[in-house]
Amino acid sequence: MFKYGLKGVSDDVERCLSLCVEERMRGLISNQIRMSKQPQIMIINRKVREEWEKRQAEPEKLRKQMTKLHVNKEEDDKMRTNAANVAASATVGGDDMLSKWQLMTEQARQKREGTDTSSGSQPAKDVSRKSSAFGKSIKDNHEGDKKGSTNFATSGFL
Repeated sequence: MFKYGLKGVSDDVERCLSLCVEERMRGLISNQIRMSKQPQIMIINRKVREEWEKRQAEPEKLRKQMTKLHVNKEEDDKMRTNAANVAASATVGGDDMLSKWQLMTEQARQKREGTDTSSGSQPAKDVSRKSSAFGKSIKDNHEGDKKGSTNFATSGFL
């Protein structure tokens, strides 16, 4: 104190200065402690944020899984129903024509859904052409038989 030109310093002034210095030192030390813990605090904050994001993402993930399960369940139910229907028709008598036609139409519908409509309609046209050509050849044979039998009858061999 004599260095700065203060000759007489009372105890109160000395106590006041020491309190000021103490308060200033306490602030500096707490600031240094806070700065030294800053990286740790940032790491902890990042971990907490990641955990929070995971918790937020879990309901979304569960919702997506539930929709997938719902779709798969519907497909399984359809397959089970179809298998049960086929088994029931087989036990009742799967040889009846109605069952066969129903099965054929169901298979054709499924095939149509799986392929293009243009490619699906083409084989049906070919089948109708073949059947009409087949029908004509049968009619021609019957007409030929009739003509042949009339020629045979008129020739007097009977």
